[in-house]
Amino acid sequence: MVDSIVEHSFKVAVLSYLLADIFTHNGIKVRKEKIVTKAVFHDFAESVIGDIPSGSPSWKSYFNSIDIRQVFKNAQTEAENTIRRYFKNLGIQKFPPDIKLSEHEQHILEIADIWALLLEIVLFKFHGIRYEWLHYVWSNTLKRLKDIIKENGYTFLNKLPNTLDNLFNSEEWPTNPYLTRPQYQTYKPKK
Repeated sequence: MVDSIVEHSFKVAVLSYLLADIFTHNGIKVRKEKIVTKAVFHDFAESVIGDIPSGSPSWKSYFNSIDIRQVFKNAQTEAENTIRRYFKNLGIQKFPPDIKLSEHEQHILEIADIWALLLEIVLFKFHGIRYEWLHYVWSNTLKRLKDIIKENGYTFLNKLPNTLDNLFNSEEWPTNPYLTRPQYQTYKPKK
């Protein structure tokens, strides 16, 4: 039910691929292959140190005198350096790749990361997690997506937050396009 780092990174890579096409279609030049490669490795350090929601307001509230976000970033950097040294000792010079992205490319990665998280929250809901905190996490995460879109003038993405919000607020289990056609799907989750 909870995505592993690999599953999450794959979603982010696929969504980055789609977003790169959308940005290009809207006249913003981006390097799709660089974005997708960065997406594959964007949480690579978390495979060593774990996925800590250091940006979450509720999680940060437990660390009043510590900038936990900076502590986590430092731990990520150390983990990445350790991984690089390990592979360098094996004769592999640049793994994971150190890719520099333009501002728009960074935004694509950030939007894809948030989009993947929102899809994961939808799955939590449809697997029966109905706690109030889920709505809190949803609304904060959706607000982050809306803010990035608005602050950067990506009006061509304005429908995305509403589409995701409609999905979250739906009481119908979303159909799976990888199974039989929706009208023939017989599984209906318990409510």
